[in-house]
Amino acid sequence: MRIAGHTVGTPECTVPEAIDLFARLGIEGIEAICHDEYRSAIRTDISATGLRELRQRAEGHELRFAAITPYATDLNAPDPQLAAAHQNLLLRAIEIAHALGAACVRTLAGRETGGPGRADRLRRLAEVVRGLADVAAKAGVRLGFENHHNTLIDTAKATVEAVQAVNHPGVGIVYDQGNLTMLRAEDYREAISLQAPYIIHVHVKDLTFKEKPPERTSDVVEGMPAEGKPTVSRIVGQGILPWRDIITELKRNGYDGWLSMEYERRWYPDLFPPAEIGMKAGADLVRRILKDLA
Repeated sequence: MRIAGHTVGTPECTVPEAIDLFARLGIEGIEAICHDEYRSAIRTDISATGLRELRQRAEGHELRFAAITPYATDLNAPDPQLAAAHQNLLLRAIEIAHALGAACVRTLAGRETGGPGRADRLRRLAEVVRGLADVAAKAGVRLGFENHHNTLIDTAKATVEAVQAVNHPGVGIVYDQGNLTMLRAEDYREAISLQAPYIIHVHVKDLTFKEKPPERTSDVVEGMPAEGKPTVSRIVGQGILPWRDIITELKRNGYDGWLSMEYERRWYPDLFPPAEIGMKAGADLVRRILKDLA
């Protein structure tokens, strides 16, 4: 397993600056957000020259792009124009991942609106993603469904259900125990046991639960507002997630991919020091765990 830095943790940096920072921290890879309005992201209109320069900058530091992370959410929306816009965003992220040599595009599994009709929402998602996975496979990229709030896959069981519904080798799982724990879904043992055959990428973050959870949670998919969360985000190692046990279990189940430090400073800047302090502390902990398991 290798450690990647996630640009959600570097809102002050451009992507080239984040690459330089991760290299200084001894991090081996980068997961880059794909977004047009966030400083530490790759814009969708980036040129081929710009992509070559990013890849060369990373390779010059002996870093690899681990994943590209767009926010294509409404892939299965009943509104055809909205669905097409989000499908096109995911297609562009696939092109960017291919150019940068990233093997994974993090994929959100449709917006969960609740109420009746879940089977139809899942069917539409599977049909759409199957076609997108064909494109991704030709580009040498896999789509990774992330365990994520307010999507169709807010539990490990639902995530496996969605992957199996798509039934395409180009679709796997981005395992996020922090999200599952926040949602009071499966613990790490059950989550890994269920998802192990499909895990292609892992997000690493930490949290604690609030003493008094909010009366209602947010329906936002991207970054849940702090006041709507039942948890408080923490530096890895300073929360309740047992990362030594989680990584040990991942290894026992054959996982040998990226561990991406999803240091959520973009969403919660008041909770976190800059990445060179907080992400470094988490990465150092993960590095010690990996050394002990070697």
